Amino acid sequence: MTFEINMILAALLMTLSATPALHLSPSTQLSREPAALRLGPQGEILAWLVAGPFPNVGALELKGTGFQRDYLNPEAAASPRERDPIAKIPQEAAEDPKLIIPRKEGWQLGIADPKSGLDLAKLLNGSKPGIAYCYAELESPGAQQAHLLFGSDDGAKIWLNGTKIFEKQLARGVKRDEDKVVLDLKQGNNKLLFKIEQGNGGWGLLARIVGVDGRPIEGLKSWLSLYGVGDVKSSVERWVRMGVANHGSIDVHEALSYEHWKTRATRWLKNFRPQAAHPVSLESALAVNVPSRGTSDEISLNLASARKSIERAYHTARKPFLERFQNPGPQIRPPIGDEDYAKPMPGGRYFVHADGTSFIPIGYNHNPDWTTFNQAHGDEDNFDPTQADKHMAHVKSKGVNLIRLMIETPPSGNLEEPLGVFRPEHVVWIDTIVAAARKHGVKLIITPWDTFWMNLRWETTAYNPDNGGLVKQRLDFITSPEVRKQQKRRLQYMIDRWGNTGTIFSWEILNEGDLWWGANAAQLEEWATDMAGYVRQYEKGKWGRNHMVSFSFAEAMPKGDMAKFAYTSKLFDYATTHLYIGASKAPVEAVGPAMAINQGVQYAVAQIRDNRPYMDTENGPIDKWIAGVKLDNEVFHAMSWAHIASGGAGSGLRWPYRNPHHLTEGMLDTLKVMQTFTKAVDWKRLAGTHVPIKVVGEKGAALCAFATAKSALIWTSGSDALELDYSGVKRVRLFNCRTGAWSEVKPAKLSSGRLRIATGIGSSAAIVLER
Repeated sequence: MTFEINMILAALLMTLSATPALHLSPSTQLSREPAALRLGPQGEILAWLVAGPFPNVGALELKGTGFQRDYLNPEAAASPRERDPIAKIPQEAAEDPKLIIPRKEGWQLGIADPKSGLDLAKLLNGSKPGIAYCYAELESPGAQQAHLLFGSDDGAKIWLNGTKIFEKQLARGVKRDEDKVVLDLKQGNNKLLFKIEQGNGGWGLLARIVGVDGRPIEGLKSWLSLYGVGDVKSSVERWVRMGVANHGSIDVHEALSYEHWKTRATRWLKNFRPQAAHPVSLESALAVNVPSRGTSDEISLNLASARKSIERAYHTARKPFLERFQNPGPQIRPPIGDEDYAKPMPGGRYFVHADGTSFIPIGYNHNPDWTTFNQAHGDEDNFDPTQADKHMAHVKSKGVNLIRLMIETPPSGNLEEPLGVFRPEHVVWIDTIVAAARKHGVKLIITPWDTFWMNLRWETTAYNPDNGGLVKQRLDFITSPEVRKQQKRRLQYMIDRWGNTGTIFSWEILNEGDLWWGANAAQLEEWATDMAGYVRQYEKGKWGRNHMVSFSFAEAMPKGDMAKFAYTSKLFDYATTHLYIGASKAPVEAVGPAMAINQGVQYAVAQIRDNRPYMDTENGPIDKWIAGVKLDNEVFHAMSWAHIASGGAGSGLRWPYRNPHHLTEGMLDTLKVMQTFTKAVDWKRLAGTHVPIKVVGEKGAALCAFATAKSALIWTSGSDALELDYSGVKRVRLFNCRTGAWSEVKPAKLSSGRLRIATGIGSSAAIVLER
């Protein structure tokens, strides 16, 4: 009887209200009733009840205690309603509170994106180790077998109708359809519970249900016991709650689509109104109130109609802007002969400006969608393109002269949508960053493809066949002639737009090509021969000059044929691998990470046969981010100095691995002092073939050294005195890597023939010796 009364009351209130600003009476808000919700177009479960975060000590070591602990007491019997409280168990109260975030009160509604899934980190404020539960009920029209396809970040357990059907504890990101589980659905109600573990970084779930034929199951719906419309967190949530105690079912995907297009068009009109054709028509479409009366089915139809109207008006308003940016020409038109193109130094090892003066890379990675470059994106709510200029000015004042920049990061938008159609908003975004770099004298390594996010968010990338791409299997990205035509079109566009300036340091034609595509060394080299050849030929024909070309490797120290490709291929102007190696991947102190970098750089230098420069273009605590700023600053300091003192070109480029995702002020201070150092060193004496040098310092201190026939460079993290074999030294200069102060010292000659140099600094000293 209570259910029927609430249905009548809900229907009456919906009849009285014809606008989205619907508020049910307090009595209805206090009553939780079922809401029938449609799955997404590919069977995605888009609405969940979520609980957490619960403690998960040891998750960073893949030994999370919470993964095996039953916080629902018992998990197998879970059948929650919204806001149902969850009593604490004794073990939960006893866990270290520093490792957890305060748990949300009871079960709450979570809405998933059809492509990226349920963002648990956002929903639960969870960036630290934790456990979340995600619950949904499935109403099956009949008894049948189905497939549950899902990806989770990180590990997962699953129960169906009280029976555990899956368990896997591991660290990973959300990837669509990574796992498949067979479901035996009974007719009527089926209870589905996920337990998702969190280590660090992202945290989420993307799940869908299809028949054994791989197609969505007709008539399969989800049910959640929810409160009616009252105080809601989002517009989509409001539409979902209109399904409470209502006839029919709410199309959650349509609600998401409507709100997406409304938000997108509103923001676009605000940020790009001068570019809009017929802006009034778009304003009119956005001003329409969607009728919210009637059954859930009728509300869903109203949402679809309003969404289509907004889409049509948006595309009409945007069309001239879109067409203008398909072949827009260069961003700026300087005298091409006056541009400062960097190139390898004569003799190798380092780089020089166009005028022949040394260019020693001091920098880091900064993707466009990280703070504050992200604010230059017209799709951002906090759109403020001046922030890119301010940030570039700041890092330049700290000595930064090089930033590695992905041209796109699929979670925040693609350069092409679909392939061959260039998004003007994205181009203007990159324009803003390039202009800021140019203004402040910072050069950019431009990487056309962020292969990490392309693979992790394959559902969003333009190369996915579902989005108009041609990469049906991973290897197609490397071997398919049709895909290469698409890739060359992108390279051509980049050269046309940004390729006539010295702001570009190099084109890194592929990021971590050895990791993602399943290609062997011969296949990668054949692809690179085609692409690098195209870049050089097209750029030379277009602008009369060439930038450097590179190709990065995920493997820190490639072996065999991959090593030959990485270090000796004539296709590239310098060698680069990503030194995620040894203690640097999860630092607990600074010496181990420094010596890991030393190992990686020395290996590269030994593999290179023509003295080309080597630069580590990605490093940092990839496995375990460093929580303490003081330790992170010290690790960064040690790794940067180890890179340059081991024979690497410059500082090496840290991937921030921080939140927000940029370097701390302490790290930038290290780069500023290092820039002071580089300006006072004769790098041409350190160019060319390296020769052996043996240096002994205090036990427990980091120690790196590199030498040529004319000069040597040594760095130590803490030795007050060094002994070394390096004859014929005429000048020794000592640099305090903390203060930036230079001094000259006189080494003592020992009876063994060795030199003894007293640093007197005690903490981070660099020594330059000249013969």
